[in-house]
Amino acid sequence: MSFIIVRRVSHCEAAPRRAGVHGSRWRRAGLCALLSVAPHLVSAAPADVPAAAEAGTTVDVVSVTSLTVTTREQRPECRPTLVSERQYLFDQANARSWPLRHLKGVTGAPMGAAAGAYLAAHLLSARIWMLPAALVGGAAGWLVGPFGVALGIGGGILGHALTHKLPVTIGGSVAGAGLGMALWQVLFPPPKSPLPPSVTEIPLEHFLTTQECGDASHAQVQPGTLYRVDYYYNGALFFADLPYDPGNRLRVDGDGKPVTTGKQN
Repeated sequence: MSFIIVRRVSHCEAAPRRAGVHGSRWRRAGLCALLSVAPHLVSAAPADVPAAAEAGTTVDVVSVTSLTVTTREQRPECRPTLVSERQYLFDQANARSWPLRHLKGVTGAPMGAAAGAYLAAHLLSARIWMLPAALVGGAAGWLVGPFGVALGIGGGILGHALTHKLPVTIGGSVAGAGLGMALWQVLFPPPKSPLPPSVTEIPLEHFLTTQECGDASHAQVQPGTLYRVDYYYNGALFFADLPYDPGNRLRVDGDGKPVTTGKQN
């Protein structure tokens, strides 16, 4: 705080007159009276200057949108599903492990390899042919299965015992292998395709209700703490993300950026 101090003349009558000035007594009395009341008319004034009004321009708000936060997570879930019986059986067959789904080849390949190596060792003089014969027999065993290998060996032995001719022996082996394959198909039929055999022959379908389990995506939407505010300034559209809803009016600076932190109606 600063104060304005006015010096007071207590003896106006005793004040000397300037040379050449011929004032009357009444004039001097009025001047003394004015000087005596001047200290009472002057009050203390604060030295600090009041802060200037907040700078900026108030514009109209076009829209205010509450921003949301979306989180997604994967959770295991089972739900009932309606499927055809054909599709159900096909899915069950394919759900088995790889050895079970290829049981015919897994069991037939070792038997075919052993049979090929045995025949090469007894029918061919050079043992170098045992490995190629085992590989060929293994591939044939994968195709015909264990029943085909067993019956193929039996057919070959039978043909050789009856005629001792190579073509008959080979024919007996092929016939036995084919019979073994057919027997495997009867005992272990492959899964049917989920599709009808043709577009003109659609069999009567039966439907089942099964539980389909898997990971399902779940989304959670929560209101956020930001508001997207659109407004016009100098003919251009601006937007700003504010932590509050400004209402219908918004104060901006010379660059069009919000400068207020309070809501304005």
